Amino acid sequence: MGTTKVQVYVYELTNGMARAMSRSLLGFEVEGIWHTGIVAYNREYFFGSHGISNVVPGGVVGQPTEIIDIGESEIPINVFKEFLRELASDRFHGTKYNLLEHNCNNFSNEVAQFLTGNPIPAKIVNLPSDVMRSPFGQSIRPFLENVISRGSGLGQFRQFQQSSAYPPGQAPIVPLPAILQHLGIPVPSTTPQPAAVQQPSSAGSIAQPSSRSSRTKSSTHSKKDAVSSNSSHHDFDLD
Repeated sequence: MGTTKVQVYVYELTNGMARAMSRSLLGFEVEGIWHTGIVAYNREYFFGSHGISNVVPGGVVGQPTEIIDIGESEIPINVFKEFLRELASDRFHGTKYNLLEHNCNNFSNEVAQFLTGNPIPAKIVNLPSDVMRSPFGQSIRPFLENVISRGSGLGQFRQFQQSSAYPPGQAPIVPLPAILQHLGIPVPSTTPQPAAVQQPSSAGSIAQPSSRSSRTKSSTHSKKDAVSSNSSHHDFDLD
C-alpha cells in the first residue's frame, strides 16, 4: 500500500502587519492572519465560500509563508475523495463557510486529522476566537459580519487592496491599515510602510505542531492574485 506525504501550506495574509500592529490593537501579539490548505496526493485542498476546491500546490494564494509536515497517510485516494464528498455535501458546503467560526483552517484541521491523526497548530485554528474576545475584536465584529454577509471570502477585502497605498501587485491580501482607516480607527505608528513591506520569513513564525510533525521552509511558487482562480484551479471533483 502506498503512502502520501501530508503537509499544511500556511499563508500569512497581512505581510507581517498583524504582528506589528496586534499588541497596540489587541493588547497581545498575534503572529499573523492565516489561510491554510492541505497538500496531499500532489494537490492542495482548501475550503472557502465556494466550498471545497483543489489546486496545484501554491496555486491560489501563491508562495506559502511556511510548510508544516503533518505526517504520512496510507489512506487510498478514493477513500479520501469519498471523505471529501461527505464533507462537501454538508458541513463544508460553501454555504456553511463563516470567516470567524467555520473557515479554511477548520477544514485543514479536520482533513489533517483524518489523514494522519495529527491536528494543525492550535494557534492557527483558535485565532478568530482569541481576537474576537478582545475589546478590539468586539468593536470590529459588525464590520466583519458585514463582510461575511456580502460574500464570506477573501475576495471581499479586494476593495481595501485597491484603496491602499501599496504599489500595484504588492498589497497584502488583508491590508490592515486601509481597513482600520475605513473603520475610523487610528493606525498604530509601528505599522510598516508600504514600500518596506516584505513577505514574512518562513522560519519560526508558527507554533510547534505535534511531536510527530516537523516543519520545512518553502522556496517555490510565485506570488499570484490571492482572490482569483487560475487554469489549475478546480472545484471539488466527485469523480
